Amino acid sequence: MDAGEGPALSAVRLLATPFAAVALALLCVPGAGQAEILFSEDFESGGSGWTATGQPQVLWHVSEDGECGAVTRMAVYGRPGACDYKTGGAHSGSFLSPVFTLHGEYSIVVQYDYRLESDDGSTCVELVDEADGKAITLIGCTCCSDPYYSLEITRAAGAIPNPGTWSGKKVRLRFGFKADRHGNSGFGCMIDNVRVVASGPPEVLYSEDFEGGGEGWTMTSEDTAYLGPPLWHIASPGECDAVTRMGAYNRAPAACDYATKCSNSGRLCSPMFRFRGAPPFRIEFRSRLGLDARGDSAQVHVADPVDGIANTAGPFPNSDTVQPLAFVIDTAGFWSLWSEREARLEFAVTADPPGNRSSGWMVDDVRVVNSGSLPPLPELPPRASAQEAPETPEATQEAHEARESPEEEAQAPGTPEEGHACRVVLVDWLDHAARLPIAQRVRLLGRRDSTIARDGDPALTFATPKDTALLGVSLRVRSPSQGASSVTLRILTLSPGG
Repeated sequence: MDAGEGPALSAVRLLATPFAAVALALLCVPGAGQAEILFSEDFESGGSGWTATGQPQVLWHVSEDGECGAVTRMAVYGRPGACDYKTGGAHSGSFLSPVFTLHGEYSIVVQYDYRLESDDGSTCVELVDEADGKAITLIGCTCCSDPYYSLEITRAAGAIPNPGTWSGKKVRLRFGFKADRHGNSGFGCMIDNVRVVASGPPEVLYSEDFEGGGEGWTMTSEDTAYLGPPLWHIASPGECDAVTRMGAYNRAPAACDYATKCSNSGRLCSPMFRFRGAPPFRIEFRSRLGLDARGDSAQVHVADPVDGIANTAGPFPNSDTVQPLAFVIDTAGFWSLWSEREARLEFAVTADPPGNRSSGWMVDDVRVVNSGSLPPLPELPPRASAQEAPETPEATQEAHEARESPEEEAQAPGTPEEGHACRVVLVDWLDHAARLPIAQRVRLLGRRDSTIARDGDPALTFATPKDTALLGVSLRVRSPSQGASSVTLRILTLSPGG
């Protein structure tokens, strides 16, 4: 999904809390409180106090350093000798932590690092009440759910819903995994650096009142029918009834409307900032909006342009006066897509040709707020090179077959580019329209324009950008049963071609 387009990946909920009240409630005063780590485990001592169960056999265990690509000692669901999780049939298992006590005034967050190579979905993370055995799901627990497949060490974070109802309870963390009998040739799941944190007070992560001219903000015009300058600009006080300096979408100072005799559209984009601290995250701003009832819309996108993902809020209501608006991201499933991710805000207007005689859109006092402060996390290890990635016997055999296959060579016209002659890649692409990750081993023939296919599935075509190493490639999927949808391809491992 291109940034700002398509369905959102996480739930977005529009809130109507008065802006002044929110500002007082969420303003973080430095030193007013500190986060507290309630439970932590890095498994370096072997995971004392953890309990592993499984059916028909126990696959959860604490690995040795380097086992099947483990970065350090990690909790692993898989077979250590074979580096897979094949058992000849369906199987499941749980890894249960020692007992610890929850408390906290603000947010309670579960964090951990993971690696995942599975065709069955992801790890299920639950919080279990020691008193009655009742559990609440924090992350995962269904096939193909968050967090997504990742050969590299990746962070997961989940906030406990209604933390006040859990404060004071003795609990355990339960990591679960369930697999059918098919496939299971990946290494399974690896867990490390588990932390349960009671957050400190909420923090303001980014703010802008445009009084300094909106330094770092960019204004774009996106409609090919409109050839004039971008309608987005920073309005002066009093311009078209602007209360102070504001981001404005209209023709001012020439006219207080957005009439261009044709369709028009554009975005007001913030600088990049980082989402840190406890999810969910709240986006606040003041809005004065005057658009035609039909054909025109105003939306706000929270966009990661690097990975090409976005959350979208809107359309928003017209208002003759400046009104406070807010929405929340990272609420669905309590798993955070945005934690530790860099992103930007994009205020987007689209307008059809008729009308457009109203005042357009004015925005001010933009703020991004988390649900609580968290202790700093250590940096993740650098991404492994292709040579460092663990290889299974199946991967080695597939690489050999791909290099020796003249039939496949004939399928891709053209000449391999220098440095791009990779024959087997393991890719992870996300069909955002269906919200389902699909991870499969596929064959890439090393050309800039190639076709890759999975058994039983339609062909997928893509073009490799010039002078790249096949990273961040956009794919367009076309299927008889599903319309075209944009997806993002991430190359996870590469096997050099011969």
